[in-house]
Amino acid sequence: MLRKFFATLVILLFAAPGLRAAPLFDIMVLFDGSGSITNSDYEDQRSLGQYLFNSLTISPTDNQFGIVQFSTGVTLESGLNSSAASLTTALNNMNQSLGQTNHAGAFTTAHNELTLNGRGGNVQQVVILMTDGVANEPAGNPILDAINAANALKNDGALVFALGFGNGVQLSDLQDYISSPIGNHAFGFNDFSDGFAGIDAIVAELNSLETPPAVSEPGPLAVMVFGLGTLVMIRRRRANTFPV
Repeated sequence: MLRKFFATLVILLFAAPGLRAAPLFDIMVLFDGSGSITNSDYEDQRSLGQYLFNSLTISPTDNQFGIVQFSTGVTLESGLNSSAASLTTALNNMNQSLGQTNHAGAFTTAHNELTLNGRGGNVQQVVILMTDGVANEPAGNPILDAINAANALKNDGALVFALGFGNGVQLSDLQDYISSPIGNHAFGFNDFSDGFAGIDAIVAELNSLETPPAVSEPGPLAVMVFGLGTLVMIRRRRANTFPV
């Protein structure tokens, strides 16, 4: 009887699903501060950022975000941070930089921060670009530079998303940046105020990655039952060996 019980516990130990932890994300958000963005659009873009922060859990044991603002130059407004309050402060203190549109510099700055301060391991790196125009900085071939910088991110395993706003940028302008499939990673809207649906779509895509691994692992409940069963067996054997 005990041997059958023990065999059942072994099966339970390796067959029962464990409590899977949701994937963790290191997310860099790239904000467009170029001069073509009006004051109201800039505030709407800031609201989109806060909405994104509110849509995922931020803490040292969950997700963390970083903030990049780009125009002609690029500013790391906040490195990767696991404090929701600190991120909100950095976002609220961010002043529009004005100038041209440097996607390459934004991608490169995000890449550097993820490389230096990303957690690695099973933490998925994510980059989200928001923009109202095509790349026109740095001088030379700004679009090719931006594509190469985005490819470098993807080659290192990052997921790249893009949100385009207004008539100055088309989805076709963003498709060479993003991860596949295209329909899940690039979104276009007439105005920044319409972009909340895009944030929802990105969050849904990230949440869809929360799938259990294919290889079954011992679950916490199974481990506990296995331990209790072993203890019962030991006690019964001792009772049979040393009868009272």
